[in-house]
Amino acid sequence: MTKQKSKNRKRTLSRLIAVQIFYQHDFGLSEKSYDEIKKHLVENYILNSDDEISSYQSEIDSQFLDKLILAPQLFEKIDQDIAPFINQPVSKLDKIVLHILRLAIFELQTLKDIPPNVVIDEYVGIAASFFDHKKVTFVNAILDKFK
Repeated sequence: MTKQKSKNRKRTLSRLIAVQIFYQHDFGLSEKSYDEIKKHLVENYILNSDDEISSYQSEIDSQFLDKLILAPQLFEKIDQDIAPFINQPVSKLDKIVLHILRLAIFELQTLKDIPPNVVIDEYVGIAASFFDHKKVTFVNAILDKFK
């Protein structure tokens, strides 16, 4: 694997973990900090039940993940940015969809070193791993507004 592909894979996995951090924080771990949840997930992360715990630890871009977990500082503003493009309150969105949108928009607005199409493709891919075509299309349509 080339160095660039390895970096991209690490960022992909870091994005997925970031979505999981915010989801876990919303559902039952709100008393823990994002850093505590991150530490637990990174130390115990597995993608498949056949994998060893921590087998993916070296596959995570920790510096990039640290940047992503700063996103909550802008969630209120990002939610306001999303609101005009949906026909329901932002608070009514599926929580995973909301965190995918928040993180993608955070990247698009603050981490300018990654081309917008790459960011959108990454988060649409994450959405596809959780949802059916209808929700994936929804995520893609919203993110296209932020190119």
